[in-house]
Amino acid sequence: MLSWTHLIRFVAEEDSQPHIGQLVDTSRDVGLDTFEGKPVRAYKIIGTIFDGEVTKTVLTVKYLLSPVERETCNYIRCLGLNYKDHAEEANLPLPKAPILFTKPRSSLIGPYPAAVNIPKCAQDNTSDYEAELCLVIGKTGRDISEEDALDYVLGYTASNDVSARTLQLVTPQWTFSKGLDSSCPIGPVLVSTSVIPDPQTLGIKALYNDAVVQDGHTSNMIFNVRKQISYLSQGTTLEAGTIFLTGTPAGIGFVRKPAVVLQDGGDIRVQIDKIGTLINKVRYDLGGDPPNKGTSRVPTMDDAANLQAFQTGVDVGGIAMTPAVSNVDLDGQTSVTNSHQSPTDGLTSSYPSQNGTSSRGASQNHNMVAAVGYNIHDNVSSSSRAAERGMFAQDVTVDGQGQQTQLIPSDFSMPLVDHNHVSPLSNNNLWGASIMSPGPSWLIGYDFDLEALNSASTVPATMEMGEPLFQPQIPFNDMPNLLEPESSRRGRMQRRQRPINDVVKKSWFSQTEDLEEDEEDSYRVVATGQTTPAIGANQYDVDDNFRTRVSLKLKPRTNDDPLPSNNFLNLSVQMYFTKFNTVFPVIHGQTFRPTPKNSLLLLSICSVGSLLIGSKGAAAQGVRIFERLNKAILASWETTVLSDPSEASSMIQAALIGQTFGLLSGDAKHLAIVEAFHGTVVAWARRCNMFRYRSELPQIDGLTGAELDHAWKAWARSEETVRTVLGLYIHDAELASMFHHEPLLRHDAVMVSAAADDSLFNAPTASAWRDQVRLQAPSRPLIHEILHANSRIHDCSNPLPEELICKGSRFTAYVMLHGIYASICEKQQMGHLNPAFTDFGKYSDALMCWYFTFEVNRSNPSSHEANPRSDTFCLMILWHTVFMNLLANFDTLERAIGRDGPDPASASEDIRYAIQWAKSIEARRCILHAHALQNTLGTMRLDTEPAIHIPHCLFLAGIASYCFTRFRCWSSAELMSPHEAAVESQIEPALNFPEFSLRGAIIPKHLFGITSDSMSYAAANDAGCYVADSEQQQHGRQRPGRVVPVGAGMLCTLTDMLQRVGHWGIARKFAGTLGTLVQADTEEKWMLG
Repeated sequence: MLSWTHLIRFVAEEDSQPHIGQLVDTSRDVGLDTFEGKPVRAYKIIGTIFDGEVTKTVLTVKYLLSPVERETCNYIRCLGLNYKDHAEEANLPLPKAPILFTKPRSSLIGPYPAAVNIPKCAQDNTSDYEAELCLVIGKTGRDISEEDALDYVLGYTASNDVSARTLQLVTPQWTFSKGLDSSCPIGPVLVSTSVIPDPQTLGIKALYNDAVVQDGHTSNMIFNVRKQISYLSQGTTLEAGTIFLTGTPAGIGFVRKPAVVLQDGGDIRVQIDKIGTLINKVRYDLGGDPPNKGTSRVPTMDDAANLQAFQTGVDVGGIAMTPAVSNVDLDGQTSVTNSHQSPTDGLTSSYPSQNGTSSRGASQNHNMVAAVGYNIHDNVSSSSRAAERGMFAQDVTVDGQGQQTQLIPSDFSMPLVDHNHVSPLSNNNLWGASIMSPGPSWLIGYDFDLEALNSASTVPATMEMGEPLFQPQIPFNDMPNLLEPESSRRGRMQRRQRPINDVVKKSWFSQTEDLEEDEEDSYRVVATGQTTPAIGANQYDVDDNFRTRVSLKLKPRTNDDPLPSNNFLNLSVQMYFTKFNTVFPVIHGQTFRPTPKNSLLLLSICSVGSLLIGSKGAAAQGVRIFERLNKAILASWETTVLSDPSEASSMIQAALIGQTFGLLSGDAKHLAIVEAFHGTVVAWARRCNMFRYRSELPQIDGLTGAELDHAWKAWARSEETVRTVLGLYIHDAELASMFHHEPLLRHDAVMVSAAADDSLFNAPTASAWRDQVRLQAPSRPLIHEILHANSRIHDCSNPLPEELICKGSRFTAYVMLHGIYASICEKQQMGHLNPAFTDFGKYSDALMCWYFTFEVNRSNPSSHEANPRSDTFCLMILWHTVFMNLLANFDTLERAIGRDGPDPASASEDIRYAIQWAKSIEARRCILHAHALQNTLGTMRLDTEPAIHIPHCLFLAGIASYCFTRFRCWSSAELMSPHEAAVESQIEPALNFPEFSLRGAIIPKHLFGITSDSMSYAAANDAGCYVADSEQQQHGRQRPGRVVPVGAGMLCTLTDMLQRVGHWGIARKFAGTLGTLVQADTEEKWMLG
């Protein structure tokens, strides 16, 4: 027995997704209510129309769909001449057996806003209506008896057998004339047999433009429903989902005097007792003007809504705008009616013929085939595959025949149980240092249903990357030309372009790849030459080809891939909290539990966790989750951010972690998405007032048991908000450094509280957290209050008192160091970081003060700490990198080595800067930091997950090493005498570099060519600059050498470390870029001309 009585298919207001449901108020006429804009609600049905169960979840109807989707319908059987009064009006004898014809399922559409589309071939003033009772077969059967026939009926609804009478009379077979696209609207509701036990007791009417044109009764059928089912099942299997149209009563338009014809813009309705009203508007296809209409019709409000849908790619009223080919003249001399194509009730469009002429032109030649036009067919095999995966199909694009493809997310749940037990945590790993630790107890058996995630993450949106992030710049082989006169050098630079420049540009980590040929073809809908504008009276006319191309670009594309299995999601979550949350702790792992409100956050966690599993297949799953999730977040932000604050906070956290995935995945397209999306996430957080959020410790005196646990979890959510905002600041600094632009945020005016101390945040239980709270200060300062750069008193050797308050929070130290980093990036863009400038000393002092505050305290533990705390965030590597950015303009250096390809316009200045930098004291100091960075990373344990900034730090160290080696060789050889080169090769005393002096570091002088006196200027060393031989000494000048293996030792070491460090794909991408530089250098004959 079915659990529903009045079933509708609809798109819900809550999530803009298709559902099936049981009407809440079955006494209402749902067709009229939705047409008039009255609210309609339905209980969500879990399952299919054949076996669905009604739930208590109430959804609001946005618009109705056909109660039977096309993929469920396998056959539409129709009876002709089955009412006695209809036979009489046609002056035909009563048939002795049912007259059968069929319709293709491409003709199936739903109620309003779906429209009856009259194609060009039927626009001859003979398009007609036929109001009919429709039934749906609920179970498969054959040779069914009349007695059992109604047992096979699933339910009844209304239908309209739209007919093209001229075409009908041409041939004895009616299938073509009655099977045109959108010629079979059904709806608005499917009523079960428990409500209509006898289908022969129903009144049936048709109304055209509010006038009753048919008024009959199902008792007047020649062959009743029982006879129809029994007769048509003899020797023939009736499959579940088969639709019957049972015939029409008297009153069809063709026999009326005068004839009633379906005209463009008309309103046709079918009313049946106990079912309601099926309403559709009539739309003439854009193949040409409607008959007897010399000018276009007046646009209606429906057209405005449909135009909005066309422009935004969003279904308005269930109709996805798919324009047919026609001239949309701005002078109004042709039809401006849009052709409609519903994602669920597909209506066809005419497309241009292969010779470039439109169907309009073809019709003028009275060519029937050309008038109908040809359709562009999509591959619908994915629909059949999706139909096998489950329920709740999301209707999407419609192929040329009107057949819809279907997205059916998998139905699964994640068994997770909330135990009152949390595993003990170590200081550096929330769930233990071993990957074999069981992870959080809620991973197993917690009663959390992930079913909704599929529909939430299936979003008809896509992000297209049409242009690379950077444009061409400079060739290597043009560098020596700087020594020539300006005019001849410019000419040589233009003549000596080599493929090597494009190789460097194409290998750059942020360079997006071109579209694959098949993907590019999906956007190309016209042949070459069709885009050439015709010279006419109005040069601004929009032609058919342009309109079609634009429509395809605006047409949303969907992704119907199911989410990975529960086991995969569980494993990804475990990997995230075991390995990643320790290096980017924005989620409080001890209290995090999946809920429906944080479902997108859980998926985002899974995407990052998939990178840590260690297989390409798992990473590919993470990419799919990331790309779907990114679109889901974009599609849902409007309703989420403006509604529930807790859900909005979870969505912003999901976006932040998703952004982290994009930074680490290694896909240039993901980097472009992250850079573009960063500002959006920042804006969302601002709207939620997160950038002025202050976290205070609660009053815990007297709290025990459940109250203490509640206070702990409430504090954890508050702390997560603080850390989410601080995470946005970290991303802002990373993006500013990676893409060499100013940061979006002001890092010297952070109005958020400092992050909690590590001991407090990592407390494994509520009682341990309570003990830590008692040791904390009652309030925490704001970040901007503890910045050394904001202090009026500068003493780089003494930390500020405010800074010392936060010395126990490594995450605060992380954010502060990134703040200095971002400010330096901004000043570099402004050209304000020359050592003679005040800002240079200001940020140098800030870095020194940061070291005294956080690193000295970490390295020298207090009396109650037995050992130094580990540098979980690898902050010393970041510290060296920030110093490197203070000492070098990496944007200019990267351009100088070919990041942007050939660009003679800026080559001179870029290379000149690189040469001057390579022979400067700042360059040596920068190389020392790169060397220290490399050595620091070498001390890390293999089982330690590197922080998210590590790959880019190594990459910048490699760039510095390469530029120092490359440009120093050339500048020394060209601009210095042997004596000057010998003197220049000596390193400055260690005391001139205060950051190394305070650390007590030994300067590795071999990096700068200090060997024996006789070889002081011509030794083969890591600088790789000079080659000593008798010929050189005889001529008194050095000959520039290429980057030989010894000289490239540091660069190769850094490249190798990038290949081996962590699980991040971006590290391998950085390694590929550095490897290309080495290969390009060894292949190029760098000779002076």
